[in-house]
Amino acid sequence: MFDIPKKGKAHRSRCCRWNFGIKDVAKGLARTWASAYSTRRRTLRGMSVQQAGSWRVHDEQDLGSFGRGTLKRVSVDLPDGVSFDQYVIVLPESVTVAAVNSDGAVLLLRRHRFILDRWVWELPGGYVEDGEDLDTAAVREVEEETGWRPNRIERLVTFQPMVGSADSPNHVYAAYDSQLTDGDIDINEATENRWVCLEEAAAMVRSGEIVGAASVVAISELRARATQR
Repeated sequence: MFDIPKKGKAHRSRCCRWNFGIKDVAKGLARTWASAYSTRRRTLRGMSVQQAGSWRVHDEQDLGSFGRGTLKRVSVDLPDGVSFDQYVIVLPESVTVAAVNSDGAVLLLRRHRFILDRWVWELPGGYVEDGEDLDTAAVREVEEETGWRPNRIERLVTFQPMVGSADSPNHVYAAYDSQLTDGDIDINEATENRWVCLEEAAAMVRSGEIVGAASVVAISELRARATQR
């Protein structure tokens, strides 16, 4: 459990979203072909120790950056000897925070997700800034997206939402003793927020109103812990 020191208005950042288009990806790909012969060999994180059944990485090529992400082409040898190229997305670490009040309700945001073209409910969260501590990022995201500032936070779990095609560590937190501030809320993040009891939030997951992986993981983890008490 981590106690939050008092401070003024949260630093607002809009770097936690992907803002890229086809032109950005095209530029990255163009840089790739220009530097194809200078590609250096290296090993993806966590694959340096070979065990029976491991997929062996023998080459990795950087295809360029887009927004906060990087695209790589990785040459892999399967255990049966078959070789192929896999495209891998590498993203910065991110945090998702389940703010819990004294009644056990969680703070949800309603926002439009353009990729799905759907309005959904989810927990506040976003990318960790360069050089930023994870705990600090968790507090910042809650405050700038909801106007509530947590006084205590607890890291619950870390997971990878797309482990077959992306390296994208998601750190899930719980936050407690939140106080409403007078800070402005970024309208680009959400149109409204409200406190929802944990069982209702779980029902929203089942009904498809909550679809984001990190929000689903956080709500599931909180419910699991509640049943163990």
